[in-house]
Amino acid sequence: MVKKISISFSFFLAAVCMADSLEFRLQLSKPTFFEGEKVTATFLLEADKENVIEVEVIKFPEFRGFWSENLMLRQGPIHLTPTAQKGKFVAVIGSYAIQSILEYKSAEVRPMKLLIKGLTPEPFTLESVSVPNRILSLPPIPPALQKVPFSGGVGNFALSVDNPQVVFRKGEPFKIRITLSGEGNFSEINTLPIRPPADFTTVSQNSFQDAFLGRSRKFFDWVFSTESDTVRSWKIGSFLFFDPQSSRYHELELPEIQFSRLEEPSLPENLLRKQAIAFEPKSTWSNGSSHSILISTWKVTWALALAALSWIIFFQQKMFRITRAADPKRWWRAQKKKVEHALQKQDWSTFVPLAAQLVRKHLSERGSLPEKGHLLLEADHQLRFSPDKKLQLSPEMLLQIWSEVAQDLGASSQDPSK
Repeated sequence: MVKKISISFSFFLAAVCMADSLEFRLQLSKPTFFEGEKVTATFLLEADKENVIEVEVIKFPEFRGFWSENLMLRQGPIHLTPTAQKGKFVAVIGSYAIQSILEYKSAEVRPMKLLIKGLTPEPFTLESVSVPNRILSLPPIPPALQKVPFSGGVGNFALSVDNPQVVFRKGEPFKIRITLSGEGNFSEINTLPIRPPADFTTVSQNSFQDAFLGRSRKFFDWVFSTESDTVRSWKIGSFLFFDPQSSRYHELELPEIQFSRLEEPSLPENLLRKQAIAFEPKSTWSNGSSHSILISTWKVTWALALAALSWIIFFQQKMFRITRAADPKRWWRAQKKKVEHALQKQDWSTFVPLAAQLVRKHLSERGSLPEKGHLLLEADHQLRFSPDKKLQLSPEMLLQIWSEVAQDLGASSQDPSK
């Protein structure tokens, strides 16, 4: 009986020593990095002995001021494996790709917290050790490149025009697509600094992103129209970005686009012949009923009047809808109503993008994020670009975040609830 007690006590002491030797820390792929540069944040569990530990994540890390993407997360029984350093055994708990938001001065990584089970009689918590911020500001743009507007791109990029030979018809829309590819902070690049000719009218513009063989691509579409007969070529402009590997700015020049105008279509000869009015002698048609001719004339007149009135009513209704849609207060009310509706239905795939859109609108108007607005931006980024398309935040946490963010959004200058 005494022997059993001594064995149990020895096992207890060994478990306590093992728990004391555990270290949970954050490791970055680079000791220092530029704002907007992509780095990997890895959470490592380290010990002095090889063992299998039961791990449960009770608090996920917060990347304040970062775009983040979850690359890997492990829970449950985890094996500590030996490393090249003698007497050290580690296990990767989680890994994230992060990029700091440009001009965000207080970016930080809040720690992850674990619950360790089975190592001691009672479970205990372990919090990751943070590392100090080592984010470098972008250097000044050289004088030789200051004439080119900075795109906000940090990374290594390439640009291409899908169709450098554009065939257009006067007064009709035509599309131009520019593809931005490579590795970098695509989330910060929402438009390209192009300079369309003065006689071009912008009908619409749009951008969207996808991933292809490990490299990201972002497409920028413009739809133009022109009434000019003299458009022959267009030099779109340049794209200025910062390469963190070489610590230098680079300028990409887009190829020149050539235009070819199509002639106006002519009507077929047989159609012109059918539309021609045949001449008949007066004696042929004056013998008919003049009364029926008068009635037909009135019918045509009334039909034209009704058509004109219908067009006027349609145009007024359309202008009324456009005016209402352009009202910023109405936009805020409509967006908040959609967010609250999605929140009531617990439709998170709809709620998160709409709430993140409101946070970006607040950032563009006020120049700052709400208190916990970065969490909604990170959740939206994870929902759209993470491989599993799953949120790491619980519904209760989303409700709490939205309640605080909604109060900050009430201070927006365009918010009708102000």
